[in-house]
Amino acid sequence: MFVRLLQGSLSSELQQAIELAADVYLKEETLPPCSGHRLCSSHWFPLQHGRPARQPHHALETYAASLLDLQPVKDHFGEDISSVVGLEWWLQEQEPEEEPKKFHTDKDVEFDNSECVVERVPCLSSVAYLSDTGGPTAVFNQAKRDGALYPHLPGTVALAFPRRGSLLLFDGALFHGVLHPDPVAAAPTWEQPRRTLLVNFWRVAPSAAKDPAAEEKLNLPRVVHPAIRSESSLEAEHIGCSLLANPLVLDLPRRFCEDAALWRQQRLPPTVADAISMTNNTSNGLSCGDISELCTRFVLVKYCSNSPEDESISPDFSEQPLHGKHWHYDWCD
Repeated sequence: MFVRLLQGSLSSELQQAIELAADVYLKEETLPPCSGHRLCSSHWFPLQHGRPARQPHHALETYAASLLDLQPVKDHFGEDISSVVGLEWWLQEQEPEEEPKKFHTDKDVEFDNSECVVERVPCLSSVAYLSDTGGPTAVFNQAKRDGALYPHLPGTVALAFPRRGSLLLFDGALFHGVLHPDPVAAAPTWEQPRRTLLVNFWRVAPSAAKDPAAEEKLNLPRVVHPAIRSESSLEAEHIGCSLLANPLVLDLPRRFCEDAALWRQQRLPPTVADAISMTNNTSNGLSCGDISELCTRFVLVKYCSNSPEDESISPDFSEQPLHGKHWHYDWCD
């Protein structure tokens, strides 16, 4: 599965600008107009031939556009980047009394002329961490097929722990969500809630995607996008010295079904937490006795192969009901 974690991918100027813009946006509860013909919980930035179709109006759009120039994004799409028609972006904030984001698959759902359900998923998803608090993002090697997750049980789980300035990229079709912070991560506080800026890449515009003039009225900090201003590369001004984080790989001598109940509760199984704390990741020069240091890193949990009998006795994420939130449909409890 395609999952990457980058560190130091943005310049300090852009990092500060998007954090300030996010603070203004969230405190003023700035949302796009609620309408059946446009996105109600997220925003749309149009592309043309894989490049920005217009000037970004503020720092959050500048950030979204800057992702197009990251080398891992270029490598992922290759020449196919021209097929991406737009970027959907939104902010999430988790405060101390709030539950973490449920496991789900991002998708656009609409009906065709014969009233059949048409589902589309983004071709790439990203999570930019604006704080160091909250539980890790968990990405499973599962995707939806005909309304159910495939495979029935995952064999691999990628964990990205929040760290200000880090960026998670993953295949937009993959099942994912956020875990509770205990026992391995700092819980959100009122002073430092868990904040993320999310951007989805789409080859087909979501059914409610518009580029309303209201976007221009968002009174948010601005940063000039040099790729719009000239043909120069973003690397000189807004793309920092991006480093792909080497994952801490945990090969567990157990099957996923043995931990499935805890995963479904969005809890890190003790077997995984213990393995993280006990592993000596000498390749990254880390002393894994201090688990707080590892929580700023990238963990790849690999289970033994599931047996056919596991499917009948283990909780299946795909049994979770479908419900709608604006145009975004999530699978969650």
